[in-house]
Amino acid sequence: MMKKLMAIAMIGTFILSSLSGCINENTMKISPVKAAHIENPKSAFASYYSCEGLSLNLNADGYDLPLDFGRVENFKEIGNFFNLNEEQKSLLSKNGFVVIDYGRVNDIVEAYKTLKNEGMPIFVTSDTLLHLYHIQFNELLKSIEERELFDAILNISISMAEKAESDYNSFSDALLKEAARRNVAFFMVGLELLQRSSEGYNGSENIRKVDFKVPDHVKEEVDAELTAIENHAGFEKSAIFGYDEDYSQYVPRGHYTRSEKLTRYFKAMMWYGRMAFLLKGGGNALISEEDADIATVQASLISVELNETGVMEEWERIYSITSFFVGLADDLTPFEYLDAINRVFNSEFNFTFLANESNMLSLKAELASLRSPQIYGGTGACEISPPFTKGKLDECLNETKVMRFMGQRFVPDSYMF
Repeated sequence: MMKKLMAIAMIGTFILSSLSGCINENTMKISPVKAAHIENPKSAFASYYSCEGLSLNLNADGYDLPLDFGRVENFKEIGNFFNLNEEQKSLLSKNGFVVIDYGRVNDIVEAYKTLKNEGMPIFVTSDTLLHLYHIQFNELLKSIEERELFDAILNISISMAEKAESDYNSFSDALLKEAARRNVAFFMVGLELLQRSSEGYNGSENIRKVDFKVPDHVKEEVDAELTAIENHAGFEKSAIFGYDEDYSQYVPRGHYTRSEKLTRYFKAMMWYGRMAFLLKGGGNALISEEDADIATVQASLISVELNETGVMEEWERIYSITSFFVGLADDLTPFEYLDAINRVFNSEFNFTFLANESNMLSLKAELASLRSPQIYGGTGACEISPPFTKGKLDECLNETKVMRFMGQRFVPDSYMF
């Protein structure tokens, strides 16, 4: 029987699949899947996953190596079209495929169109579908961020800034008052990033504006953070958090450069996603013990008051959607801090409890028992000297156990590389 050679525009890549199945002789069966409802906002989007059952007959014709070109009916056309040299023909015969330089194209689909127009049989590899899936996801995420998430994070920023200011004015204990003050600064930076125009912006977009004023008691820190973000020069000590932050990360990239609204959204979400409420302080830690206590109170205030201000639903919405697109948070979240607070203090929690040293130790002990990040996110310029070992990495990760408001996401390539 004469065989045909197929043009493969791209070499297949390994991808992980959520499908599971079994192969019995010449049949592959995949069982149907329907996910149950999940309450935890970290995984809530998985509730919508479903997969219909599938049965495939595996009956594609095989071939023996090395290939006998005399039995390949379209070998001449393939050889002429791709201008195969003798070395390439030899590899094709030996392996059943050969990799050649097709040249540069701007559109991934264009190569397939060319092959189709020339009458070349085509095998569409999995990486092509994965890339098109990525493009579709990227455009969908861009649309959601512009239409929905920008206003959602703006609402959250306003509500949390107002609540933090109210806390600052009402707290009398020095620890609680300073934590509230720093939270005012934290959310005011987010508000400024969402409302401040980029250099050269001509005002052509319909971007929602809100009236607010940075309070005098945080203006110096807010201005310092905004200057560092705009300069994006690299590691510099954070005026609010006290550790070295990598401000080079705040340069918009990808689809976030395509509109003013997305540029502002990127900077604000980068701020909320990177700035860390560190749990550990003193000794060789990145911040002092006092600052760690303040950060723990800050994170506790935020976690509890997301509910009290009525914006927890919007926070969960943003988190669930972004988790679906880019993965779950690698850091601790307000949801986990709230769980820890409830376990330690039950339903009787009052913020004044945290002014008590014993209560603070109990809460920090509970939080310390929670998971550590698996990826170092750049907090505090933690350096690992050679020889590199897992123990040294774990030590660095433990030093950076934190809550982040919109935490850095766990993605496999960051974990591996």
